[in-house]
Amino acid sequence: MAKRHDKKQEAAKRMREQRAREQRRKQLKWGIGVGLAVVLVGALVATVMIISRDYPVRQPKADSTKTALVLAEKDKKPKVKLELYEDFICPACGKFQTDNGDAIQQAVEAGQVELTFHPLNFLAGASSTNYSLRSASAATCAADEGKFFDYEKQLFANQPPEGGEGLSDKELIGFGEDVGLSGKFSKCVKDQKYYGWVNQVTTAASDDGIDSTPTALIDGKKVETKNFTTEFAKVLKEAYPDSEKDDEKKKD
Repeated sequence: MAKRHDKKQEAAKRMREQRAREQRRKQLKWGIGVGLAVVLVGALVATVMIISRDYPVRQPKADSTKTALVLAEKDKKPKVKLELYEDFICPACGKFQTDNGDAIQQAVEAGQVELTFHPLNFLAGASSTNYSLRSASAATCAADEGKFFDYEKQLFANQPPEGGEGLSDKELIGFGEDVGLSGKFSKCVKDQKYYGWVNQVTTAASDDGIDSTPTALIDGKKVETKNFTTEFAKVLKEAYPDSEKDDEKKKD
């Protein structure tokens, strides 16, 4: 009888221990879930607060619409329309520009492509200093001075990681000096001149269903970024079949 009683006690003890372990696991999962929710909500609140700030909306001096910069050699009447939505702290945007930035710039400057560029503040909560907003505004300041592509390269070459402070305004101004921008650019950055316009661009993009960066459209058709390099080259070749021959003649 004693042995049977001991076995019952031992079984009951094991059951209590198992229940305790399960309870601890549930508490741990709940804690992790709450923690993630707090982080996500915090980032969302930060983004909403930044976008909802009442900055004055000033239209860029560069060719632009209410929701984008327009980069093109207008006198050459480009046959291809390219539309890009990017955030300057977005790592995938940095990768996209590394893979495609030079080809896009060359096509625009050759008069083959009209680029409609939407500088976004999507990842406002991804830095503690509103870097998405500040860098997008600075890039717009650079566009005013005709140096968008040069400045864009500087931003992506020196892209800060998500979750940190981002780069300072002094550093953003320094990039401008590196590409030959004037004191007007420095004042434009310090005055936060295009904060309101960038927020307007971002709100419009969200309203249009843009929910990730980078997003690319060629002639109005959305193209997956992983396929962009091939698709862009294909469209250019179809629109300008003689361009490769011209390049070969120049080499000769």
